[in-house]
Formats: sequence, C-alpha cells, structure tokens
Amino acid sequence: MLKWKQNNYLTTKVTDSATLYSHPRSQSISAYDMRTLEIIEEDDKVLSEPVLIYASNSENNELNFHVTAPDGQCVIGSSEECLVQENTRSNRGGLQSVLYDGQMLRIKYSGPDSALERFSITSIDPIVGD
Repeated sequence: MLKWKQNNYLTTKVTDSATLYSHPRSQSISAYDMRTLEIIEEDDKVLSEPVLIYASNSENNELNFHVTAPDGQCVIGSSEECLVQENTRSNRGGLQSVLYDGQMLRIKYSGPDSALERFSITSIDPIVGD
C-alpha cells in the first residue's frame, strides 16, 4: 500500500492509500526452457501483457526465430513458406501487413541477420484463435 503526501507552504495534501502492483519488465529465458507467454492478472484485471520477444545468440549465428501459428503456418522465419522472411525496416512504418486466417496482422521484424533478433505482431482488431 502506498500513500502520497505533499507539503506546499501552508497546505498539505494527502492521497488515499492505494495498492501498487509490480511485475518484471523483462525476463531472460533460455529457448529450451521457453514456456507459453501469459498475461499477468490480479483480481481479474490485466496488469501486464507480453508484447515483444527478443533473442540474441552471438555464439551461434545459425539459430533464428521460426514463429509458427497453431495450424502450422510459418509466420516469421527464413524459409520460403514463412509469411515474413526478412527485416521489415524499409517498409512504411517498419511494418509488414500480412493477412492470416482472415485477420490483418502488422508484423515488425528485425531480420535473421540482426545481432538482437526481435519481432512484434499486432493488429488493429483483437487477435483471436488458439
């Protein structure tokens, strides 16, 4: 519980007590130990939602992201069947729009040659499905 108090010359203001929730800003997890990314909730309220995954492996440049949808469709990766294969920097807004399963996804990807490989997948509409 936190409470804030401010003294200004002849007046004092005090806030009501409030609960402060804290959660990790980022986590480092080995790809071998990777688990499902989950929303952090407290009292049925969303406190934090994972939005970006970063990866770097300076010792082995042959390991790269391969992001696959539940139906097996490769969304991000270096193989030809993937919807996004290269960095999206040169595209408008640094994003590539991809139609997948009736949803327009906006994908930002640093590319397989980036020292700190990262991507984000967003949509104007809620992303639904498994």
